[in-house]
Amino acid sequence: MKTVCDANKCNGCMACLAVCPRKCITIRDDIYNYNAVIDQTACINCNACERVCPNLSVQQKVKPYKWEQGWSYSDARRNAASGGIASEIIRAFISSGGYVASCLFRNGEFVFDITNDLDTAKCFAGSKYVKSNPEGIYEKIKENIDRNNRVSKTQKNDVNKEKIEFERPKREIKSSDKTRNEKARKKTPQEIREEMLRKLDESKLK
Repeated sequence: MKTVCDANKCNGCMACLAVCPRKCITIRDDIYNYNAVIDQTACINCNACERVCPNLSVQQKVKPYKWEQGWSYSDARRNAASGGIASEIIRAFISSGGYVASCLFRNGEFVFDITNDLDTAKCFAGSKYVKSNPEGIYEKIKENIDRNNRVSKTQKNDVNKEKIEFERPKREIKSSDKTRNEKARKKTPQEIREEMLRKLDESKLK
């Protein structure tokens, strides 16, 4: 059995299915693992699947330089997870003319869809914590981007925690932005922790 990535390491994103020109990849799903299996009789060795596979890409690890938290003050918080922050981002993104692609429960399955309708987007609320099927959503996202629509993709499941990615026109970075970012990156988490401990010790001495 030839698989796109190492056996039993597939995370089920199904991006390989979307890019395969011969449609010779199938997803084998059991209770424990996903596997993207290649039909070698139809494969033309173009390696498109390997280039798009996140498990085969080089991961660059960088230290985060900024943390933010928030929650919703609207009724969306009652039906959403994580304080409703994703629902608020979705609402704001659609209200500004964007499209959102995310997971919802439909006809007995957790599938992905894309919409610019606020009422439809309410179906995206809440954590799923199950395997979802993103097959076909990449093509829909590409179609919208090709039409110059702004697209956000949110995903919540047991493998990939909430992820939000925006496709929007790039803006020029101002010098003030660079200065602010440089200041935010000056202190590492370890330095911040040490500073907090030092201030705590100082308060005790007083």
